Amino acid sequence: MEKNRSPVQTIKILGKPYKVTGHAKINDDGRVGNHHSLHQEFKYTLDQAEECLKDTLLHECIHAFDYNLQIELKEDQVHRLAACLIALFKENPKFAQWLVE
Repeated sequence: MEKNRSPVQTIKILGKPYKVTGHAKINDDGRVGNHHSLHQEFKYTLDQAEECLKDTLLHECIHAFDYNLQIELKEDQVHRLAACLIALFKENPKFAQWLVE
């Protein structure tokens, strides 16, 4: 059953809208997030704290960029990029706001 704890229902990746939905469980391997570029969707588990959810959705966005641009990032690289970008935007909110103006 789909639910949504995220304040956004869609995230655009290179002009393509990706549906964002929360689920009690995604699969049996313990993942907390998943992206499917061909279906243009991001899934996340509902049991995450808000800060973890932000990291998860950014992580899945990076996977979508990686897929669409054929960058071929490894999972640990995606994880590190998400953590660095979250820290950059949190520690520099004026810079983050300026980027999107």
